[in-house]
Formats: sequence, structure tokens, C-alpha cells
Amino acid sequence: MNFLCSTGQIELYTHLPVMRRIAYTLANEGYKLCAIQLLDSMFITDSARFISGTLMCLSAMVQLELPHLNVLSKCDMLPSQKLLEQFLDPDVDDLLATVNKSSNQSQHGLNAAISHLLSQYSMVSFIPLNIKDEESIETLMMNADYILQYGEDEEPKEPNDQIDVIE
Repeated sequence: MNFLCSTGQIELYTHLPVMRRIAYTLANEGYKLCAIQLLDSMFITDSARFISGTLMCLSAMVQLELPHLNVLSKCDMLPSQKLLEQFLDPDVDDLLATVNKSSNQSQHGLNAAISHLLSQYSMVSFIPLNIKDEESIETLMMNADYILQYGEDEEPKEPNDQIDVIE
């Protein structure tokens, strides 16, 4: 059995261990679990928001201890695709420089530590989701199936087994 756990509300897993307990209980019942963290595409309108959203995703990954997909939702609402491409594979040094321009000198050390964390572990990546694009939905579902190893435990069928023979 497979189960997708979609998380978008950070309060559900950061303040209380309830989501981890639910996941643990379902896993013990034989369910294969995958967490899907939804991050609104409005988080990529500037570098500071993107870093904040990335840290939220990293927090979910650490707290839930499940195979994880990070989804950048509402990509159809972005003003340009160039903005999306810029943040799907970002250069952390460029993000740091941009954030440092808009922050106080006293915060630069913290900014550098956060960017170092993100670049050193590079565990957070995003799958863009445009609800109006069927290929985007298929890509997300394919990634979820891959993580869950959907169909891996099924026996392969012979071609003759799939055809009903009328005698």
C-alpha cells in the first residue's frame, strides 16, 4: 500500500511530533510513505524568500524522516519562466550576494552560514508544478511513484496473462 503525505503547513511538523508519529504508525501498518512539501511559487520572487522556503523544506525533511519531494506549486502564476529557471537550479553565492545587499552588515555572518548549509548539503531541490500543464502533473506523479517504488513488488505479467481468451 502506498500513501502520500502532503505537507504545506509548517506548524504540523515543527512544533509537535504528531506527523512523525502518524507516519511511523502508517509505516508499521505496511504503507509506503512519501512526504510532499508544497512551497508556493511566490517564495521565488526574491532571494531572501527563496532561502526561507528552502529552509522550511529542509526542516520538513529532517522532522518527518520520510522520502521527500519538494514541489514548487502555482508555477502558472509566475510572471515569467525565466524567474522559475533561475531558482530551480540556483547559484547559492549569487543568492547570498543578493540577500546581503538588502540586509544589515550584522546579518551577513548568519546569511553566509545559511548559504553554506544549503550549498554543503544541497539536499533541497524542487519540482515545478503548473496545474494547467498535464506534463507537469505527470512529472510529479512519476517522481512520487519512483520514491514509493510503486509497482516494484508486483509480479511481471506474461503477455498472454493480460488477454482474456474466450473458448
